[in-house]
Amino acid sequence: MTFVLCRASIFFIGKGVLGELDFWGGNFFLILFGTVEVILFAWVFGMDRAWTELHAGSDITIPRFYRFIIKYITPAFLLFLMGFWLYDQWTPKVCMEDVRRTAPGNVPYIVGPRIGLAILFATIAVMVWVAWKRRASRQAIGPAAEGDAPVEAGGQEESQEPTS
Repeated sequence: MTFVLCRASIFFIGKGVLGELDFWGGNFFLILFGTVEVILFAWVFGMDRAWTELHAGSDITIPRFYRFIIKYITPAFLLFLMGFWLYDQWTPKVCMEDVRRTAPGNVPYIVGPRIGLAILFATIAVMVWVAWKRRASRQAIGPAAEGDAPVEAGGQEESQEPTS
């Protein structure tokens, strides 16, 4: 998959493909996914559980004031960055005003990676949805029946014979 998707950035480097991929991957999605991650970690997972998880197996103790920073300051800062960029740059970037102004012949080369990224994101979202549904169906089935023999880590059933 990576081999196929990376060909465009190699063959059409002079057409702006690499710059487009760099912008979306290195600027926009970095902030977007960081925002989603910190909100999920601090608010959905819960700051108490998150704090316990941060200290599990660590050699140092993180100062308590970082709880406030992780829960409030970081999401607010990232949301501010995203909001300001959406207000100021979203329309020109999505409409490709800079590409249309400087090199109108490169528009198809810029649209291609955008479509590829959208397909990649949709594919990953569908795969996550399928995995989530499978997980939910496994949890609905419940634990093994009482008469079933437990299975060891190696995949072999335990012997029911007494040892002498």
